[in-house]
Amino acid sequence: MCVPKRYSLKIAVFILVIGSIIFLKLLFANSGHHDQTCLPAPLPLPLGVHKPDATHFSSFSEAVQHRANANRSILMAYFDAGALNMTLNFYHSSLKPHGVTHFLLVSSSSRACAAVQAEGLACFLYMSDADSEKESVYMSKDFVRKMNIRTYMILEALKLGFNVLHTDVDVVYFTNPLTEVEKECPEKDCDLAPLWDSIVYNEGFVFIRSSPAGVRAFEDMKVIAETTNKDDQVALNTVIKRGHKYGLRFKKLPVTQYLSGKAFYEDTERVFGNSAPGCHNCKVAHNNWIVSIEAKVYRFREMLQWIHDGLDGYYTNPDRRYLTYLNAEPSNTKGSETRDMEVKALRNALAVSSLLNRTLILPRFHTKTGVQCSLLNHLRLTEFDRAYRGEYRESTFLDHHLVPKHIKESISKFVTIATDDAPDKSVYVPRDTKNGATSDEILAWFSGRNEAVLRFSTLYNAFSRFSDRRTQMRFQEKFDSVDLKGNYRQYI
Repeated sequence: MCVPKRYSLKIAVFILVIGSIIFLKLLFANSGHHDQTCLPAPLPLPLGVHKPDATHFSSFSEAVQHRANANRSILMAYFDAGALNMTLNFYHSSLKPHGVTHFLLVSSSSRACAAVQAEGLACFLYMSDADSEKESVYMSKDFVRKMNIRTYMILEALKLGFNVLHTDVDVVYFTNPLTEVEKECPEKDCDLAPLWDSIVYNEGFVFIRSSPAGVRAFEDMKVIAETTNKDDQVALNTVIKRGHKYGLRFKKLPVTQYLSGKAFYEDTERVFGNSAPGCHNCKVAHNNWIVSIEAKVYRFREMLQWIHDGLDGYYTNPDRRYLTYLNAEPSNTKGSETRDMEVKALRNALAVSSLLNRTLILPRFHTKTGVQCSLLNHLRLTEFDRAYRGEYRESTFLDHHLVPKHIKESISKFVTIATDDAPDKSVYVPRDTKNGATSDEILAWFSGRNEAVLRFSTLYNAFSRFSDRRTQMRFQEKFDSVDLKGNYRQYI
């Protein structure tokens, strides 16, 4: 076929363009999907300088590189979905107030990691784990397995040449601990420095240098994790005992400055933040020696160490109304009788607060010896919180700095419902002073009260029943499900 000259040039150009496109496609196809060698490598940021988007990272090494300080040290905290709120509180109560910026949150829960990233916090999803989407029972198989993930991430960071301060999220800082532990464990004579946990060394707060001995210690811990059913704390204490064989230089952190939950809360009777003794030497306190997330959160709140407000405005809601009451000092009663009386009063308070659509602010309770205590000593917090979550607040609630001023200034005078035990203290006299008021009487007396906080002097024997039988049955079944005797450490 004869092609006119005026078209031959256009055809030649078209063929040349198509050929070039095919050649380029073949070139990039043969180069491999991840091969970026034809592109200049991005220059790494200097150590201690965070990249602009410091919440998402393409690799663990990139995350550690960009979050470590100039000394190649980094604070790392592992958490799962069950500890999400605890992690957010850890940031607001400890990291942010003390200017701790060289930290990396590490998770095996994609949901939890995304949640903290949404708050603008640096998080790396180290691995995906189905059990990490929920809270695990203390020392269960999945709990132990998740705890051993911490060993893997620490070892990887050490092998990358970074020193690691590993911390749990159920801790309170009184200073920036990263700068402090670097001084406590100097490079010239220290490889590993853990917190003493009253009877063992605690993996929940430990500084490790990326020295040969530090790396070797965590290599041994990895072997223990993979060949036994022991958790990382047992593994840590094992390598401390035998680390001298390969020259592990070990130093215990000062016990008066780095404290376990037993030393900080229990031994010194720190129960209520508005009356607890100070701790001027404290640098770190671990909220351990107590079982369950619910119990730890409640203890933090009573000590005014919980800052996370949550989506529901736990502290800051301006429209929520409250009810509170007092437990009288026990007199001439046995320890078990005191507990029974105070639990019955709690039952009455929950009933009255639900009737009046108010949130209950708990009172202080009393131990068998008459010492003031929190609800931990009477009930198991896990069951209580699951049944009444959102319906109650800690006794120190009104002392929290986030509670609006107008709530604190709108508190009623003490109100008393007359009973056989207190017949002459109030105009609120039920028909049955022996068993207490009915729901109809409570509503008639108090539903119109406008104070933000309605305050009762006592609720012993003050409420008898709901007028509606089905409502009474549902309420009693719910309360009976949580009336399980507890102890301070919440051990079952």
